[in-house]
Amino acid sequence: MRTVLLATLALMTVGAAKPADKAVAPSPAPTKPGLIFGIGTPNGDDHAIKAKELMEPYLSKALGTPVTVRIIPEYGDLATALPKGDVDVAWLTPIAYARARAQSTAVTPLVKAKRNGKLSYRTAYIVKADSPAKALNELKGKKVAWVSPSSASGYIFARALLVWAGMDADSFFGSEMFAGTHPAVC
Repeated sequence: MRTVLLATLALMTVGAAKPADKAVAPSPAPTKPGLIFGIGTPNGDDHAIKAKELMEPYLSKALGTPVTVRIIPEYGDLATALPKGDVDVAWLTPIAYARARAQSTAVTPLVKAKRNGKLSYRTAYIVKADSPAKALNELKGKKVAWVSPSSASGYIFARALLVWAGMDADSFFGSEMFAGTHPAVC
């Protein structure tokens, strides 16, 4: 079972582009004019690097201007990259978008991801195939791995599901850890 992370594409309509402070792989400052497109690493470093390699030529050709993809691994850093002008466009998670928008009303959503014909997504608790747990309440006292405190599907919505089910999200699991990416959680 794959956890799907909804992302929102947003555009900063003011400010000059500057290089981001952090990147998974060396990501030098663009030497040519064009757009800087910020992406995160919710599905891991390798996935982001592959996305960068595919997106740069595709978007450059489609938009008729050079596009440089900047990998910014921390959710919080990506959320501030648009308002600060470090990137011109970004593929943001719902929480990162909300944080970016709170910093600047110039951050404007352009499109919303559509997956499997739907504009919404869901969170999921994943257990090993041979696990005896078949229902959420059977996970009480177990260990859980989350993506990041800023991950909508990999933490915030999953914990909200516990609350909606009438459980105490702060004491439900025996131990909790943050793995950083969806693949690392799996």
